Amino acid sequence: MKISTVKLIGSLVIATSLCTANVSKNVMTLVVAGNRLDSGTQYLFSKASNTQAISQKEINESKKESVPELLSDSAGFNLDYMGIGNSYTLSSRGYSSKPGVVVLVDGIKQNDLNNDSVLWDSIPMENIDRIEIIKGGNSVIYGAGAVGGVVNIITKKPANNIKSKLFIESGDYNRFKKGLFVSFPIKAFSLGMSIYDSDIKDDGYRDNSGFIMDNKQVVAIFDPLSDLSVKYTYKDSYSKSFMPGPLTYAEFINTPKMADTGYGINDFFVEKNKENQYRVDYKNDLFNLTTTVYDKKRDQSSQNGTYASFATADMKRTGLVSQVEAPLELFGVKNNVIMGYENSEDLIINKGNWTNTANLKAKTNSYFISNQSNIGDLFVVDLGYRVDDINYDYTNIVVGYSSVFPWPAIYKNGTKKFKGESPAIGVTLFPFEPLNFYANYNKSFKVMPLEDFAVFNPSYNANSSIDAQINDSLEAGMKWEISDELDIYANTYISNIKDEILYNDNAYKNQNFDTVHTGYDLGFSYSMFNNWIIKASYQQDNAKLKSSEPSGATMVTDNAVPNIPAYIINASVEYLIENGSIVLKAKNTGSYFPINDFLGSGKQIGSYIVYDLVVNYKINNLGLFFKIENLTDLNYPLYSAYGVGSGNQTYYPANGRTYRFGGELDF
Repeated sequence: MKISTVKLIGSLVIATSLCTANVSKNVMTLVVAGNRLDSGTQYLFSKASNTQAISQKEINESKKESVPELLSDSAGFNLDYMGIGNSYTLSSRGYSSKPGVVVLVDGIKQNDLNNDSVLWDSIPMENIDRIEIIKGGNSVIYGAGAVGGVVNIITKKPANNIKSKLFIESGDYNRFKKGLFVSFPIKAFSLGMSIYDSDIKDDGYRDNSGFIMDNKQVVAIFDPLSDLSVKYTYKDSYSKSFMPGPLTYAEFINTPKMADTGYGINDFFVEKNKENQYRVDYKNDLFNLTTTVYDKKRDQSSQNGTYASFATADMKRTGLVSQVEAPLELFGVKNNVIMGYENSEDLIINKGNWTNTANLKAKTNSYFISNQSNIGDLFVVDLGYRVDDINYDYTNIVVGYSSVFPWPAIYKNGTKKFKGESPAIGVTLFPFEPLNFYANYNKSFKVMPLEDFAVFNPSYNANSSIDAQINDSLEAGMKWEISDELDIYANTYISNIKDEILYNDNAYKNQNFDTVHTGYDLGFSYSMFNNWIIKASYQQDNAKLKSSEPSGATMVTDNAVPNIPAYIINASVEYLIENGSIVLKAKNTGSYFPINDFLGSGKQIGSYIVYDLVVNYKINNLGLFFKIENLTDLNYPLYSAYGVGSGNQTYYPANGRTYRFGGELDF
């Protein structure tokens, strides 16, 4: 399959909107330039997109358990959650069941090719330096899958002096968390090291919803020369999460803490992850060269009572990402050029007691180039282009089941080939220093993970002919720092998508549909009286079918894609006290129909508001916190599904009111 190039001239749309990084006034605004491998280069301008950076201070003070929970509050991402540990699905810009968000840690992609999931348990919050976010399509630097947004998590580096942090946390449902972060130099060998170790145990809000997690990371940086640095990272994580299962509407309303009696009494989900990264940075006056080689192994196992099944998925990925950054000045125009190459190989082995072992081998070769040009003091132009060659080779993929007892599986072997071209152009205009307008066009694409075209239990049908989806997106916005106290922002976009992958409940399988996504977001950050900070944002995303329906589809052309809230409003009020702060946060999620429910046959999830309260206080080197999540003890679902052929609707309740408290000691 070839994803064709489109002409860029005339593709830009100029519209009004207002944007800034959503950070407190006492935190330096961070530039998000769209650099895949953070090399320490100081860019003056962010990418001509809807960008945001979340600082280490904000991450620490949020006291969020995981990255997706933080992004839901601070960046307007939508979450789906089925009550399994930290197994969240993160989506943006009108994507529903198929998230369309690429997640990276230090430039290395975390989404797997089995079901596009991210092992959030392997990304401890205490080890994050900052998070860079780019909304919208961004395949040009970040590759396949970046159709709805990019989240690049940059971890802490070993310090030049000895630093240690001991942290401990407790709370409802026998929760207990402890951990240690140590960073120290060995100057005689030009070596810096950091060690992170933590573990968590929590019995969970619902019956059979407890989880345990253990996380270890070691980083060593060797600087033999002033212009050469070598970094090694080792990660090892383990988690076991029990699966409470879905509830009927009556159970959700009356007994939301119960586990499903036929599904979630003894079911569990186990994840193991090991990863090695080897990174080399070379810098001189002409260019920076950064190369990371990595290998990672992720193993999943689960027991699911609904189908009396025990399944495993073993995933291995090896790869290389290399990029060269070079500042160039041509005809008085300052340029920052990035050229890169990416290679990866994936092997996925799925085994269940319903089927034989299924294998997927995937190979990716990619080349990309981008440039940011500063034309005087008025314009900044971003240009980029990427080519991806992706090859799938699969064996023993289940494509259906015989109609004759005992319904043996029907298997298929085959190959898939994709060639993706991702051009991008963006322009930022500066009428005066604190104000800028921006607009961009980009083409991005997403290949399907194994789960989208294979079968893993008898309730679904396979679709081996499913194709990759292609996005053409236009975006425009404005960022304005009106004063030292007030920032305001807004952004609007439209994405025309060919072959978006959606689940068709009538055919019991994933299929391709042509859709259009539109939306906008706006907000502000305001500081007053030197000790109050108020933030608020409003976003609206819409997605509708626009193509003819595949045979047997229940969808109606122009029907809205379900599982997308009518709007999301985030607001917070922070009161700064001496040595601490008090923050009240509110998130208002608009109404939506459950996933798969294109015709609105099920119960609509009504709008709801969830409040959180966080108190932080520091005494010398000791930091203390107290937090109440879901302050009003609201009963609401974080996920609701319609059908899977049955016409029934199921619910996965969010946690009720939860108390947490703890502290951290720097020494």
